[in-house]
Amino acid sequence: MLLNQSDRLGNKIGRGSVSNEEPPAPLLELQDFLNVPQRRRVTDESHRSLRGQLLIGIADDSSISPTDREKLIGAKFQTVQKYQKVSDLPGKYQYLVEPHLNAGRTVVLMTEFDDGSYVDLQAIGDGAFDSYLNKFIDEWQADGNRTVWIRPMHEFNGDWYPCGTYRTGNSSDKFKRAYRHVVSVFRNRGANAKFQLAYNCDNARNDSKSFGVWWPGKYAVDMVVCSGYNRAGLDADHQKWQSFSDVYSSGYNKMAALPGLKPLGIAEMSSTTWQSYSKPQWIRDAFDAVVTKFTRVRQLNWFLINKEGDWGLNSDAERQAFGDSVNKYSNVIPQRRSLDDAASAGAVTADNVNADDVTADNVTAGDVTAVDADVTGSAVPAVTVSTVPAAGGAAAAASAAAVLDDAAANEDALTASTP
Repeated sequence: MLLNQSDRLGNKIGRGSVSNEEPPAPLLELQDFLNVPQRRRVTDESHRSLRGQLLIGIADDSSISPTDREKLIGAKFQTVQKYQKVSDLPGKYQYLVEPHLNAGRTVVLMTEFDDGSYVDLQAIGDGAFDSYLNKFIDEWQADGNRTVWIRPMHEFNGDWYPCGTYRTGNSSDKFKRAYRHVVSVFRNRGANAKFQLAYNCDNARNDSKSFGVWWPGKYAVDMVVCSGYNRAGLDADHQKWQSFSDVYSSGYNKMAALPGLKPLGIAEMSSTTWQSYSKPQWIRDAFDAVVTKFTRVRQLNWFLINKEGDWGLNSDAERQAFGDSVNKYSNVIPQRRSLDDAASAGAVTADNVNADDVTADNVTAGDVTAVDADVTGSAVPAVTVSTVPAAGGAAAAASAAAVLDDAAANEDALTASTP
């Protein structure tokens, strides 16, 4: 979402310090994995599903609790998105995360790295925010270390946040370094985190470059998401009504072309109300498109907070359309489609299907058999993560980030050398 997301959710900012302690042994044992032939042969794709359940969520709104919103729409959603400045993370786990996990919801946490600087990717990669992250991880693990999705530096392919790579002083290389560093901080501590790589569906400045420019390596990504809005009527540049398919298709195709066959998602979505167009119908059509057209989407998150646009559910008809759709599509396993169909849409190529791509997280039970998931070479060993104490500090995170950097370089070399 453009502009100041934290302001509307009442968050604050800051920055941390780092430790100079010696690193532990490498926490990711990747070398054996990298030496194994990784190309997967797919021989019978007709019943291969590209995703499992569909999880529907909303951005948390300080004006209404998730439970009260559920009562208002007559439906229950599965995911809550929270926005938080990293400097305010310490002491906030019990408010930001714990109540939603206790209610049985999935939590997606947008970690906003912002110290007031125009650009901050170099500082993030240098570990300037690590102390805040480690204090938050302490609280998280004290509560039992339940799974939380982390979305660092969202909409990095823009120019409206300090992490935006189109700002002078930032770059895609600095972003990849910073992103891998953040991932390594959580993994080095053994935090039960999953990571979302969160693009805006359109690059800033109408740049058409591939999303692969920002790809940090498949070992650092569990899901790829992008944000897309129908902004009709907001300004002179948005004087056309767009369906959700109009808004999302380009970003979806760019995400689907990335390596790793990762699950995809919608980071933020909504529509304005404009002229005689029907927002309730837009809502219903958007849900239907996700299920029938964008079949690699595992998670969609709505931004229903009125800010610079009237993104919220502002009428009975809009609330009815939303509630009906949540009830209709929650936890649905969308239509199956073959890998041939997906490849024709840009979702699957010889370069983005690898032996490690089939996991419990991105395949529904029974979808893959020995017939359609033949792996060349010997068995693929697991990538392991060691749990180390916070005392590992910045040196430990740097060691972990270096392993991720090496893995990404190896991945790039493998892709470049494979015919």
